[in-house]
Amino acid sequence: NEGAKNAIWNINNGASLICQGGSSCREGKYNIKCIPGAVGCPVTCGGRESCRMLDLNITNVGEVTCGGIGGCKQANLKIKCLSNADDKGCPISCVSTNSCYEATLIATNAGGMSCLGGSSCKMANINIKCAKGVIGCPLLCGGVRSCPDSTIIGSNIGEITFQGREVAIGTSLNAECSKEKGCRITCSGVNHVQIQH
Repeated sequence: NEGAKNAIWNINNGASLICQGGSSCREGKYNIKCIPGAVGCPVTCGGRESCRMLDLNITNVGEVTCGGIGGCKQANLKIKCLSNADDKGCPISCVSTNSCYEATLIATNAGGMSCLGGSSCKMANINIKCAKGVIGCPLLCGGVRSCPDSTIIGSNIGEITFQGREVAIGTSLNAECSKEKGCRITCSGVNHVQIQH
């Protein structure tokens, strides 16, 4: 636990960033350039508050998973997904309780954004630009109170789904849908949406 807490890293040709222990990468400041390869490097914050308040600037990313409880809570994540021949971008997921609570997440060349845990993206600031090779990437808030009072900006979006109890109350959404196919918007659940758009 707390293995690299408060650390400052500048790394070139990284292969992955895995923060598994509790508070293992908490409050660090990391600048990482991953190897430009076929799949991109994975970023995983799997421990309890493992990347809480982490300031991360990372390029050539293959996928991002904030999986621990509070895994990326209050983090500042600047992610540039890998751009390769397929140009499908990288999926970004906040899958546990409070995993991206009050986080700032800016992603370019993304393959989609999912907030699935309870309060996973509550009060978060999210700005995703979907990859050019994707004909509209998905934006999903699917957990109980997963995205209330959050600010979400997206471009080249293909599908927007708010599903769950009180999932998007007070949410501010500004989305540019895919020029090729537009985007489908689905809202379902109890007291699920009061969106400012």
